[in-house]
Amino acid sequence: IQKKVGPFVARLTPHKKKLRKTQWEDSKVNLDFPFNPEGFHFGKVSDKEILVDNIEIAGKKWRVIINASPVEEYASMIVPMPEYTANQYLDAQDVEALVAFLKMSKSSVFFNTLWAGASVNSKHFQLYYSQPYGIRFIEENEDLNWTNIGGVEIADLVGYPGNIFALRSEDKDKLAIATWAAIKYMQNNNIPYN
Repeated sequence: IQKKVGPFVARLTPHKKKLRKTQWEDSKVNLDFPFNPEGFHFGKVSDKEILVDNIEIAGKKWRVIINASPVEEYASMIVPMPEYTANQYLDAQDVEALVAFLKMSKSSVFFNTLWAGASVNSKHFQLYYSQPYGIRFIEENEDLNWTNIGGVEIADLVGYPGNIFALRSEDKDKLAIATWAAIKYMQNNNIPYN
């Protein structure tokens, strides 16, 4: 079932199972919620769910797996290899790896923290191969006021639903550093984000 909501398409994807309650649902916000190695995590996926294995990026190995609840064709996920499985909390090395992965792929990468849409406390990133509305908004909006700070441009997405800013740079290392600075601020202040 789909319905257009402003510039977005809302999609109901009913499942045979009831949606599961998350471990952290009734807890005080803690983005660094402890990882439970005994519970479900993406290090436990079966071989038939693995699309690409052993991608080495930024000192870690990653894999691309199917998305069991895709919202579009080819939607998948990139997750750390089992030996790197951890909670849904980023570190600088993750950001460096994802920026490098974007240069190798034609996908967009999305991340949700706990309390901001993540349904599993196991490090994972959504991969989409379409052009999401937010990306189109940035590319089509010539009125954005971009400020260059040391080779990284930042803009407040005025007119976009929500409190959103965008970063861009031709230099992947500078982009990773700037992205990590924003993420670190939100994590240090326990602010859920996407």
